[in-house]
Amino acid sequence: MPDWSLRPSSRRPSAALRARAPAFGFVDNPVDLTTKVFTDADLNRAVFELICDDPNVGSVLFAMPADYGENTVAVSRDAVEIARSTGTLLIPVWMSPRRGDGYQVLHAAGMAPMDGLHRAVKALRRFAEWRGTALALGGTGTPEPVIDTARSAATSERALTYEQSRELLSSAGVRVPRESFVTGAEGAAEAAEWIGGPVVMKLSAPGLIHKTEVGGVRLGIRGSEQAAAAFAEMASPQRLALFGIEADGVFVQEMGRRGTGSAR
Repeated sequence: MPDWSLRPSSRRPSAALRARAPAFGFVDNPVDLTTKVFTDADLNRAVFELICDDPNVGSVLFAMPADYGENTVAVSRDAVEIARSTGTLLIPVWMSPRRGDGYQVLHAAGMAPMDGLHRAVKALRRFAEWRGTALALGGTGTPEPVIDTARSAATSERALTYEQSRELLSSAGVRVPRESFVTGAEGAAEAAEWIGGPVVMKLSAPGLIHKTEVGGVRLGIRGSEQAAAAFAEMASPQRLALFGIEADGVFVQEMGRRGTGSAR
């Protein structure tokens, strides 16, 4: 088990933090200003700037335990602005079941807030282990992009193809599940037997992006009989005609274990 202890901030920012933070707050690592941030309008911004200016800080795990309406919006907006201006990696964790305007501020900034500290730390740990492996193999830990992705929203004309997406992930060292592309029920049955265990089946059709909207995903399929039946139902020309699409096949994939996933 690697050492995941938190690194202390440098002496100078810690002194400044102590001078600005409330006496009952915690200013080492992690920093906890308590609910005082919602009654002192300048406290969060001043302290966040000090944290991001600390040379020992490369990333900030930004946890929002509850949604306090406009106060949360202001705190989230300050965090995004300061993190961008200082070049600090901001990792938001949204712990409230209510996804109000504060959540939308983070989302609009291109972030995908995680729903708990445990999941966030687990994801960071896996990323750090992956990056360490890449460096050990002689890489830079920052793979060169192989595809120039468009900045605009995805459409059937602009979205990456499945093959391009898979190539991009593989080039970055991300493991992709075992799979087989099939064009008939018999092939689906054989693929399910070859992969073993539960599989997920995903419909493929020209121009189709959101598969779930046309009933194009089946989870937890086990064995050849279930796979063959699922293919016949998913790829039925009569059923798909209602959506104006025509299937060219189905991907039968190894089903991953339950965990956290995020795609942007």
